[in-house]
Amino acid sequence: MAINEVLAALADDTHRKILLNLQEGKISSGDLAIALDMTPQALSYHLSKLKRQT
Repeated sequence: MAINEVLAALADDTHRKILLNLQEGKISSGDLAIALDMTPQALSYHLSKLKRQT
């Protein structure tokens, strides 16, 4: 992964929150959405953006 992609992923506050939650271990998408106070659709959007950057 290029440094620009890593920095782009970390530049977004929501992406950082997602990554910090995932760092603690496996979590279902539903539980992650609840932990981040997001709708499942919003979480899916951000997860797909993170996936494209990896």
